Parts: sequence; C-alpha cells; structure tokens
Amino acid sequence: SLMLLNGNDELTIHSAVGLPPDVVANTRQRADQGIAGYAIKHREPVILQGDVRCDPRFRTLERGEQVKSAICLPLIRQDNVLGVLNISRTREDAPFTEGDVELLSVLGSQAAIALDNARLFREIEQAYQRLTELDYLKSEFLSIAAHELRSPLAVILAYAAILEDEATGPIREHLIQVVEAAMQLKSIIDDMVSLRQIDTGEAQVKLADVNIATTIQEVLANTGILAKRKGQRITVDVPDSLPLAHTDAEILYLILSSLISNAVKFTPEGGAIHIAAQSEGNRLVIQVTDTGIGIPEDELENIFQRFYQVADSLRRQYGGIGLGLAIAREMANLIGGRIWAESQVEQGSTFYLSLPQA
Repeated sequence: SLMLLNGNDELTIHSAVGLPPDVVANTRQRADQGIAGYAIKHREPVILQGDVRCDPRFRTLERGEQVKSAICLPLIRQDNVLGVLNISRTREDAPFTEGDVELLSVLGSQAAIALDNARLFREIEQAYQRLTELDYLKSEFLSIAAHELRSPLAVILAYAAILEDEATGPIREHLIQVVEAAMQLKSIIDDMVSLRQIDTGEAQVKLADVNIATTIQEVLANTGILAKRKGQRITVDVPDSLPLAHTDAEILYLILSSLISNAVKFTPEGGAIHIAAQSEGNRLVIQVTDTGIGIPEDELENIFQRFYQVADSLRRQYGGIGLGLAIAREMANLIGGRIWAESQVEQGSTFYLSLPQA
C-alpha cells in the first residue's frame, strides 16, 4: 500500500494491491502512530520478521490474515516526508531480507520523485487556472470600464469643445484644459480597449492597400490640436510617388496616432516634429522625429514594455500609464510591421515603423 500525508498530518491509502476496498477507503492514521509513524520519525525503512504482532511498533490493519513479514519504507524527497510504502506477506513464505529493503529503497526513491513532481505539476496547474481566471476577470473589467466611460466622456468632450469655441478670455483657457484632460482620458480608455483586443485575440486584421499620406493627415487632424497649443511645429515629407502600404487602415491609424501623440507629449513647447516616409525595397518606412527629451540608449527596448516609463518622474510630469508604445509594437506585429527607435538624451528621438509595400 502507498500511504501519503495529508494537510492534517494524517496518512491515508492512495493506492493498494491485495487490500479490501473498504480498508483502502476507510484507513486513516496519525503520522506518529504505528510502524509508519516509527519509519517517518526515524526516516529509515523498517523490516519486521516472524510474528510481527509481538512488535509494539506494529499496527495491524483490520484483516483476517496474519502478517508474517513486512517492510515500511518512508518516501522522502528533498528532506520532505511524503508518506510511506508498505509491503507485507501473509503466507508462510521466506521473510523479507535486507536485500529486499535495498531494492524497495531504490524503487521508493523513484516513487518519491514521481510523487513530488506530480504534486508540483498539480500546484502549477492550479496556479495557472487561477491566473487564467484572474486574466479573464481583468479583461472583463477593462471591457466594462471602457464601455461605461466612453459615453459620458463623449458628452464631456462635445460640450467642452462647443463652449471652448464660444468662450473668450480666462474661461477659454480653463476650457482648453478641460478638453486636454478629457482627450488624455480618452487616450487611456482607447489603450485599455486595444490591450484587451490584443490579449483576447479579438483584434480583427483587414489587410488592404492604404495611402500613408492620407492616414498621416487624418491622425494630425486630431493630435495636431495639442501640438498647436504647445507651439510645436509639425512638418510632413511624404513623396507623391510613394507606393501604397498593404496593411490594416484602422490599426495603422492607431499606431501612428500613438507614435505622433508620444512625440507631442515628450517634446517641449516650441519644439519640432517631423514625419517622413520612404520606400526601402519591398517595405515602406515611416519615421516620426522629435526634438524632445530623448531616451537613454539602454532604455530603447524597455520603452516598448507594458506600463514602462524611463523614470517615475516622467510619469508624474507627462502623465500616461505607459501602454502606448507597447500597444503600438504589438499591433504592428499583427500587420506584419516592425517598430524600433533611435534616440539621444536631450536631442530628441526618432521612431520607425516598417510596413509591407502593396
């Protein structure tokens, strides 16, 4: 029989040969009792020969047969006792010997490894299941939160924009701040939705031939407002002869919106942003260059990690939750694109987006 320790410091039979089913199902023994308790306490196998009932350490099971010889072997893995392995004879055969104990010890050590690995595997399975449940709950929360926030936010943006156009003086300045704060909140909500779509595989990719220059102008129609308020100069250099890109128009818009918004955010007032595109072989490369704060060379890959910003001070100064660039790169991967960056501290940065050419 194989007896394993449970959380209550008890031994129960998990597997047996030659024992009645009711004995297997109902046997429950304290870990410090009987021959099993002795073997566990001393961490060594016990061999009993002759009339084992005379040995005070031996606790017989409720059986009709008389045990003639027995071995009780503790199963130990990395100094942890997992249980015991019992083997007994009820016939008048030759009793067990030290050689039998040695053989059983070898088998027992392998059994202990297998049992411990099975335990670890169950723990990993349970942890993975819990993580899966938590991930689902997180995904559902993001979906519900984004849905519930979008409607009132749209109303705030619409009325604030109308009031901003009609207001003058200090009131107009206050309304500008309201619109900017609402736009920032909208950007965070959009990032939450995009993140959920990527994680759940719901992001739909519809490839088509897309005009890069048109998409850039559509992005600037929204992001250019903040740049204008900061006194930034945005220039665009896209040749008329540039081939079309074979990509998803909506995803491309989101990626460029993230890259250009990022440039506007980290470029000081009065700075410059330059957007260019050219053909390189069978690829199109779009670059967004700014005169912002720059990024240390050893951080150029880290900035594409989720929720990462180069320093906590930047998060406090510029806001955001550190998702924009991570989402942009993951979305670029969905459409066969690639994003990377070059930068020098205090001299600005250039972000590159490479796409398949039509």
